Amino acid sequence: MIATLMAAALMVGLGDRPPEFVAPQGIEDYSAWLTQAAIDADAGFFHEACPDAAAQSIINTPADADVAKDGVETPPHQGPIIKEVVRVAGCGRSSLQNLIVLHPATGGWIARRMLPGSSLAGGRLQIEALASVVQTALTGPPALTCTAEEFQSSLRILDISVVSLAKAKHAWTERWSIQVCGADRPISVTFTQPTSDKATYDAKPAW
Repeated sequence: MIATLMAAALMVGLGDRPPEFVAPQGIEDYSAWLTQAAIDADAGFFHEACPDAAAQSIINTPADADVAKDGVETPPHQGPIIKEVVRVAGCGRSSLQNLIVLHPATGGWIARRMLPGSSLAGGRLQIEALASVVQTALTGPPALTCTAEEFQSSLRILDISVVSLAKAKHAWTERWSIQVCGADRPISVTFTQPTSDKATYDAKPAW
């Protein structure tokens, strides 16, 4: 098990991160931690762990402004807050996992999961839109019926991709690929986010 984790960890390319976020002597520890955090996120969204999963860092960007905009409280930490985008592949599937990572003053790292894929929406907006996406998936047509337990175990957020972008209108459309109650239910979500007003979203069936 340890050998498998270390092999997967070696597939994470760390790139440039500030030394106050990860010290040079802590790079291997951070690599192993980030690998496992991404693999755990993939398993959580698929409701199924992949013993052969491997992780590859795609990009990392500063996230302090985004976290502040979402109004998320954070514990005392060292260095910047970083958004890590990590590709997790194995067991016939592949996903982009998005993790908001900070380095607590007490040591180590902690992560907040965002939805997988390439959404342009911030974390809070994603969560707000998710409820509408799931409701649209359930109501159909045709409507889906399953027990609360079946719903919880079957809901999978597989991927989110941007399909159109209208910069002049501060609007864009995403395709949310989800499974629920045993059915594939892709959803088209159009976001509108004027510079000074609250963002809105509209979810419609795309199947």
